[in-house]
Amino acid sequence: HRDLHSFPTRRSSDLSRRYVYMSVSIKEIARMCGVSEGTVDRALNNRSGIKEETKKRILETAEKMNYHPNHLAKSLATGCTKTIGVVCFNIIDSFFSSLIEVIENTAKEQGYFIMLILTKNDKEKELEAIKYLTERKVDGLILFPAVKGSSYVNMLKRLDIPVVTIYNRISDDFVHIDTDCASIMREAVSFIHSKGYDTIAYLDIDFPKAVSENKNIYSFQERRKGYVSGIEECGLKEIIFDGFDKDSILEYISVTSGKKALLCAYDTFAVRVLGICRQNGYKVPSDIGLMGYNNMDVLRDIYPRLYSVDCNIREIGRIAFESLLAQIKGRTDVSDSMIECSISYGESL
Repeated sequence: HRDLHSFPTRRSSDLSRRYVYMSVSIKEIARMCGVSEGTVDRALNNRSGIKEETKKRILETAEKMNYHPNHLAKSLATGCTKTIGVVCFNIIDSFFSSLIEVIENTAKEQGYFIMLILTKNDKEKELEAIKYLTERKVDGLILFPAVKGSSYVNMLKRLDIPVVTIYNRISDDFVHIDTDCASIMREAVSFIHSKGYDTIAYLDIDFPKAVSENKNIYSFQERRKGYVSGIEECGLKEIIFDGFDKDSILEYISVTSGKKALLCAYDTFAVRVLGICRQNGYKVPSDIGLMGYNNMDVLRDIYPRLYSVDCNIREIGRIAFESLLAQIKGRTDVSDSMIECSISYGESL
C-alpha cells in the first residue's frame, strides 16, 4: 500500500540528482483527498457536478503525486486513441512535406497526433502501412493513395474506420480533398496562350509506364486532361512529353519556331528544365517560357521566379483533417471538397 512518500522520492545517495517516479491511480488520489473515484474523474476530465474548491484540491494533489492519465486504458474504454494515420508517398517533395505539416498542426489543435508512414509510391508498402496503422487502432486514415481498384476499396470498407483521400481519388465511397486539377490546368494553358505563346508543350510523368503498372495516378490524369482541353480551346497543337527526357526537351527548345512554352505536371520538372536550359545556354523566358504546378516554397529562392499553380496547401491540409475528424465524431454528411487554387505569378513567361 503506497502513500505520498512514494511520489516523487529522491535518493539522497544519488549524486546525479535523479528522481524516481511511480505511477499513481485515480483510486489513490481519491483516498488522499477523501472523495470518491468518480469525483476525481470529474475533476481530472473537467466535467460538471463538482465544487470548484474540491476540483482545485484534487488537481493540486494529482500534480503533487505526479499523476499521468493512463491513455491506453482510456483508449480501450472509449475506443478512441486520439491518433490518426497518414500514408504518403514521400516528403522529399516539399508539396507533400508542407501538406503533412499542416495536417499535423491542425490535428494537434484538436488534441490529436499523427502516425506517418511513407510508401515511396509502392503499392505493397501502402497496403502494409494501412495494416500496421489499423492494428494500432488509429481513429482514422488520411491516404495519398498509389493503389486503386475494387479489391482495394472493399478492403478499406472492411476496416470500418473513417478514411479521407488527398491527391489521388480511390472511389466515391471515401471523402476526397483536392483542387480541381483539370480546370486549373486548362486555365494555365489559356493563361500562357494569352501571353503570346503559340506553342505550348506539356511535360508529364512517365504516363504509359504508370498505366501499365496499374498505379493510381488520378491527379496526373486530371492535369493531363486539363492540358488537352486547354490546347483544344486555344486551337493549338498538342505536344506531350511522357517522362523527363533531356534530349527531347532540348530538341523542342532548339527546333520549334515561334514563341514556345513548356507547362510541367509539377514544379520539380520545371526546376529541372530551368537547370538544363542554363547548362545549354538557353534563357527563360526569352528562349522558352516555363510554368510548373504546386508552387513549392523553394520557388521563392529560384531565379527567374517560376510561374506555377498554387494549390492552396494550407486549406487542403486543414479541410482534410477536419473532414476526417467530423467522420470520427460520427457525422455521415461529410462530402468531397474542391479547394480553390490560383496561378502564382513569376518571371518565367
